[in-house]
Amino acid sequence: MNWEIINTIVGVIQIIVSLVLIASVLMQSAKKEGMAGIVGGASETFFGKNKGRTLDSKFAVITTVCAIVFLISSLFLSYGMVAIDKANAPQEVVTEDGSNGVQVSMDDEGNLVDAEGNIVMTAEEVAQQQADEETAAEGEADSATEGEPETQEETSAE
Repeated sequence: MNWEIINTIVGVIQIIVSLVLIASVLMQSAKKEGMAGIVGGASETFFGKNKGRTLDSKFAVITTVCAIVFLISSLFLSYGMVAIDKANAPQEVVTEDGSNGVQVSMDDEGNLVDAEGNIVMTAEEVAQQQADEETAAEGEADSATEGEPETQEETSAE
């Protein structure tokens, strides 16, 4: 998945949503009644019964929807930036003699490349090395359980 393109699209959407959100908040009328309106019942007018059809109620809905979309896009952008950072983070290679090697990173095809863009290890070689490491880890786990003493149930079954 190409996170840079997705982040650009979501960033543009977030800018548009933020402008609509600002406009919808500014277009709403001020609610000056406060506690006096609640106690005195001054808000009970003809328009109070048709509150769902007024322009203020439509702006309130637009504000709520834009705020939710803005929040979700912000979370998505932060996740996308972490994914981009992880994909582009250089990885340190340890050579066979134990010394640190060159700084490498993963390109779009999954190849390990050095700072100049030279392919250090192809995607197939990376996959094979990961499979070999998993097999070795499983082998170590199996050999660790072979040396354990038998349990009471295993000895009574024999």
